[in-house]
Amino acid sequence: MPSTYPSALDTDQSLYIAVNDFATTLSSNINSGQGTIPVASISTLPAFGLVAIDGEIIQYTALQVSPPALLGCVRGFDGTAGAAHSALARVEMRWVADHHNMVSSATAAIERELGLLPKGSHASVADRLDKTAPAVVEFSPAAADWSFTHDRGRLVHVQLYRKTGPNSYELFEANIEQVIDVTSEVNIVLTSAEEGYAIYV
Repeated sequence: MPSTYPSALDTDQSLYIAVNDFATTLSSNINSGQGTIPVASISTLPAFGLVAIDGEIIQYTALQVSPPALLGCVRGFDGTAGAAHSALARVEMRWVADHHNMVSSATAAIERELGLLPKGSHASVADRLDKTAPAVVEFSPAAADWSFTHDRGRLVHVQLYRKTGPNSYELFEANIEQVIDVTSEVNIVLTSAEEGYAIYV
């Protein structure tokens, strides 16, 4: 199964949680299609995950505390075959292919999203991601012509909001010139002295 990213964020259910040294036993015989699997203990098991009994991988979706059991089991998971197992058979949490492949898929999806040089011209990945978020600058009514510089390193889209009251604003249009040079400057020619905000990306 692949990672759900970037169409959705991955969760513990999609990537799984692993624990070290978990092992218990079956508390009774089970058949090859049984969806509830009685075990001697569920201590330290995550709420959703994978276990192995002999050569079969089983996905469970919930735990029952008393008596201990794995619930909502998908038998013969990850290319294995569902099989009958006898009481006292060993139930283990192992490193299985599906767990590894899911984490590998998520890692590759993140790398594709960030690109080959994730920092680009920025000091860090965090700085680059911050520069992709909309930014807000305030302009004062001091003059009809107003400008600001930006650090996006690319063309920006600017949306203007004009102050119409103490706590109210409205969208409005103005002549905007975008200069891409060393200063990356945006010039706004207002129809009159205005007070408000410019949101740019």
